[in-house]
Amino acid sequence: MVRKKDIIRLCEDHPDCVFSAFTNGTLIDEAFAEEMLRVKNFVPAISIEGFEEATDSRRGGGTYRKIIRAMNILKERKLPFGISCCYTSANAEVIGSEAYFDQMIEMGAKFAWFFTYMPVGKAAVPELMVTAEQREMMYHKIREYRQTKPLFTIDFWNDGEYVGAASPEDVLTAILMLTGTWNPVHLSIIRIPTSVRNPCWKHAALLCSWDIMTISPGMTICCAHVRYWTIRGD
Repeated sequence: MVRKKDIIRLCEDHPDCVFSAFTNGTLIDEAFAEEMLRVKNFVPAISIEGFEEATDSRRGGGTYRKIIRAMNILKERKLPFGISCCYTSANAEVIGSEAYFDQMIEMGAKFAWFFTYMPVGKAAVPELMVTAEQREMMYHKIREYRQTKPLFTIDFWNDGEYVGAASPEDVLTAILMLTGTWNPVHLSIIRIPTSVRNPCWKHAALLCSWDIMTISPGMTICCAHVRYWTIRGD
């Protein structure tokens, strides 16, 4: 959001596309909202970790009030936006509560991404990983509210069953995690889908495009959108 002009330029250059960005929302102001209203193809997903105490403890004092101000600005102009929630051992019960869902709906959110906290990087806090019981609770709560609340929800970790990714055999994924200096520290490739695997193939190669996401000053994650091609063996 520090490059608002570039975002708007992309929206202008590609009016047949809808763009989205994960943001803490603190830089959304009236002027940018008017630009969003003009181009009509940018939809932010605002990161919020629960109510004020939980959000500020994760993202810094005063962040929650800035987020609420941004949501009010968007709602006043009837601009669509969503939320992005990372649930941890400290806030799972808040994020999974009906009161929290109802407030986000009242603020104007149209969709919600839910992510499980993953401890990566030097400053990771393993204690914030959700327990098995909390993860199961969130699994059921998200599905319950999906049926009863006017909020489209996406459970990043647990909705694989809806996209044909229920087992590793049916997934082809490449995730490259990089440090801030762009040195690879981990590469994970899950098996080629059984539906396209062929014993005659001698090699399978990957062609990737990358989404770049900075998690912290010392950790950047690149997510590969993977295509594959094959070279038939003798």
